[in-house]
Amino acid sequence: MARFDWPSKLLSIFVVFIVSMGYYANIVTIEQDLGTKNVFQLQKGDATDGSQDVLANVSFANGGENLSWNNIQLSVEVEAQEFSCMVGGMSSVEQSNGTIRSTLNADGKTFTVNIDTNIEDDVQEFDLFTMRAVNGSSVSLTVKQTDIFLGGNVTAIAVEGAFGDVEYDETLAFNESSEQRLEWYTYDFVGHQIIPDSEVHIIEDRGEFFKLQFMSYYDSEG
Repeated sequence: MARFDWPSKLLSIFVVFIVSMGYYANIVTIEQDLGTKNVFQLQKGDATDGSQDVLANVSFANGGENLSWNNIQLSVEVEAQEFSCMVGGMSSVEQSNGTIRSTLNADGKTFTVNIDTNIEDDVQEFDLFTMRAVNGSSVSLTVKQTDIFLGGNVTAIAVEGAFGDVEYDETLAFNESSEQRLEWYTYDFVGHQIIPDSEVHIIEDRGEFFKLQFMSYYDSEG
């Protein structure tokens, strides 16, 4: 898990986007309408009937302006149906607004997100699609110190099991909503510490599913 030299209260969460279907076609279009001159390099991967295939590796050519991946829009076309790619969140470059930092992990599929919760009255709003802080729109999670709420129309369920083993199941009853605070930790009255529970939260947001696990409420300095 990535660690940063931040103050004592640093909420760390582990996030992965759940791929719900396989893509069987190569990327056929890359569209850009940003008013800048950029050249992309595209290296196609091998497509099978699996859901974890690397369809392509995309990068900026040397000499161009390296835009933030959050400003790039790519789509995959499969049998005349277009699917938007979540490139905005899938960047290996650390993204930070000063209080929220997200980093793509080495497996290329999961993120570690660190949220500074030191300011008592400060409310952090976070979007799972872009792995970035937002302000009033597209809110997946709202964090105020230990109080964490789902965004409007976002639902979730806590599932027992290891993070890598937990998967989305159509039979799951999503019983958590923005109406109540997430139950994500246990308070240790002996050591006076906040200890995250081991459950994995499956979150449904705008028709997509994410897995989330709370890792720690403290940084390396405690």
